[in-house]
Amino acid sequence: MKEEKPDIFSFLISNKDFRDWVLKPNEENAYFWEKWMEENLVHLKEVYKAREFIERLDFKQESLSEEELNLLLGKIIAREPIHSNSFPPQRGYFPIWQKQWFRIAAILVLMVLSSVLMEEIFRNQIIPAESVGIEWKEFHNPRGKKSKITLPDGTLVHLNHESTLRFPKKFLGTSRSVELTGEAFFEVVPNDTLPFIVQAGGLKAEVLGTSFNIQSFDYNPSSSISLVTGKVRVSFQEHQDLDNEILIPGEQLNFDKHQKKAFRSKFDREAVTAWKDGILIFRDSGFENFIKQLERWYGVDFQVYGNTKQKWKVNGRYQDQKLDDILIGLKFVYDIDYKIQGKNVILKVN
Repeated sequence: MKEEKPDIFSFLISNKDFRDWVLKPNEENAYFWEKWMEENLVHLKEVYKAREFIERLDFKQESLSEEELNLLLGKIIAREPIHSNSFPPQRGYFPIWQKQWFRIAAILVLMVLSSVLMEEIFRNQIIPAESVGIEWKEFHNPRGKKSKITLPDGTLVHLNHESTLRFPKKFLGTSRSVELTGEAFFEVVPNDTLPFIVQAGGLKAEVLGTSFNIQSFDYNPSSSISLVTGKVRVSFQEHQDLDNEILIPGEQLNFDKHQKKAFRSKFDREAVTAWKDGILIFRDSGFENFIKQLERWYGVDFQVYGNTKQKWKVNGRYQDQKLDDILIGLKFVYDIDYKIQGKNVILKVN
C-alpha cells in the first residue's frame, strides 16, 4: 500500500505555535520555526502558502466576502500564486476533485476567524513531537567528566562520565521522552499529565515525578534502574514477552541484555548514587576493576607493569580528591610505584 503523504499545509494553519509565529513573532518562536524550515526544506512552499494564508486572514478577516474567501482558498489549495489584493467572484471555480479539500479548508478558516472557538479547540490539543520535526539536543561526557543538565521542564539530570543524554529542545506531545547511553541520575519535576520517559539499553522507565539512577553502558552486558523516591514503571522495549515492572523506593531492577532476563533486588543508595556528589567508592575492589574505575573517573590511561596477579581488595571513600592523593594512600597498603604524566599514568607493582 502506498504511504499517504502528510498534509503539511493543514497542519501548519491549524498549529497555534505556527500562527503565533506569523502574527506575533518573538525570539523563541522565530528560532524554533526557522530551525524547523531548515530541517524540512522540502515543505518550504507549504510554509510560505500557510503563512500568506494566515496573514491575509488576519488582515482582511472582517472584509472578505464569501466569493473572495472561496477564491483565496482555491488558489492556496491549488498552490497557485496570488497576484493582487482584489478577489473578483468567479462561479464554478472549484473542480469536483477539490470539493473535499475545500470543505476541510473552510473548517480551518472558521477556526482561525473565531478566536473563542480556536482557544477551546487548541487548549487540549497535543501535537506529537515527531510531527513537528522538533530539534533535539545531545550532551556527551568523555572519561573524566561529569555534568549537570537542566531539561526544558526543569528536571535536573546528573550525567556521569562516558555517558550521552539526548532530549528535545522543547517537550511536545503526550510525554517527556529522553534517551540515555551510560549513567545518569534524574530528579524529575512532577507533571501529572506528562509522564517522564527514559529509554536506555532496552529499558523504558516511565515516571510522573521521582528520583532514580539509570546505568546502561555499551560495554556492560546489563542495565539497571535504581529508584530513590517516587514510583517507576519499567517496560522492555524489544521484549514484549517480559512483564512490566513497578519499582518502589529502595528497589533496583537489573536487566541482562544477553540473556534477556530481569530481576529485582535491594540496593545500597550511597554505592549507587554517590558518584553524582563527586564521591568515588571502592568496596573489596579487585585490581582490574580498581584501575578501570580510576581511568573513567579521572579520564586517564594506566600503563601497568609488574606482578598484578596478587589479590587486591581495595576499600575507600574518596570525595573530590586528586588522583595523586588516592595513589599515595595506596602505597601504604600495596608495594607500588607510580608516575603521572598528563593523561598517562605509569604504575609499577613490585
